[in-house]
Amino acid sequence: AGESEKLEKALARGIEEGERQVKGLAEQFKQSIEELPPRFDAELSMLASRLADDLPRFNESADAFARAVGGSGPRSAGERLRLAEKLERNEKLRKLAALAGAFRAEARASRRRRRERAATEIYRVGRGADIGRLLPSELVALRHPLRRRELLRRFIEHQLVQYDLRGDDRHGRGPVVVCIDGSGSMNGQRELWAKAVALALLDIARKQGRRTRALVFSGPETELSTFDLTGKGRLVGRRPVDIDAVIGLAECFPGGGTDFEKPLRAALETIRFGGLKGADIIFITDGEATVSEELAEELRREKKRRDISVFAVIVDDPSRNRARGGNNVQRAARELGKVAERMTTVSELTKESARELFKAV
Repeated sequence: AGESEKLEKALARGIEEGERQVKGLAEQFKQSIEELPPRFDAELSMLASRLADDLPRFNESADAFARAVGGSGPRSAGERLRLAEKLERNEKLRKLAALAGAFRAEARASRRRRRERAATEIYRVGRGADIGRLLPSELVALRHPLRRRELLRRFIEHQLVQYDLRGDDRHGRGPVVVCIDGSGSMNGQRELWAKAVALALLDIARKQGRRTRALVFSGPETELSTFDLTGKGRLVGRRPVDIDAVIGLAECFPGGGTDFEKPLRAALETIRFGGLKGADIIFITDGEATVSEELAEELRREKKRRDISVFAVIVDDPSRNRARGGNNVQRAARELGKVAERMTTVSELTKESARELFKAV
């Protein structure tokens, strides 16, 4: 009993001491607030009022950027404010958003025209869950009370008997990998054009349920910068846009020289890791570099094995060609021609100049 009374008294003393310390801190805080200069209160009120006035503009700015790159706006207030502040400070982000919106519209128009011309044909009977392609024998089960449950089970498992079409359907294909030259000569409008093209390709790929990765490269001594522009959302259907990755891509510009092999090897590894066939590699550059016969042969084998398409875009710079007394476009085309089955040269940096590329993916 004696020990119990001692513990109770010690506990009571501890509680009293804690209460005294809390009261002391409260008094100190109150005194500190009272000693603040009057102008501090006025500045705090002004800042709060300004923030309240700016919030609608910040929200609209964040939403407009997200729409331009094909995503939905940040959900939390803190994320929206951070994005709006970046847009306020970074002119490159604002310019890229404006370009990306225009390029997305051009890409969608190009794809619509392609779909109007594209033909599809039934070439076999397969398995799946596309209601519009089901065989009549499967549709009959919808009216049968016992067979209907079995049909729903096979629908969930994508095991219904359906017609398979051959033609323009690119859903379920491998990723789109966009290699963007970040060397010093790409600085300015060329950089913005290349990244706006990448974001328009992102819009196409996500509608097809495909992953999109951007690789920014420069010289052999500079590490690649990798941006997964689609989030880790659904495995089927439209994938979400990773806004943070888009901002990272927009801000990334390493400068320096040009190396073709490092991004091509990284793109190939991305496709191998994904496992799906039918990937697309888009390679945008204005530089000169070499592609070894060893890498070219490896890429040719993998293209055949995995149904990979490589599309090279060479940004022409006539003024630089004259200064060097040669033609860098021909040299770049000779090297990239070892691995790319399609190639185009761009001298006018407009959305129309990327039209063929948008149709190809």
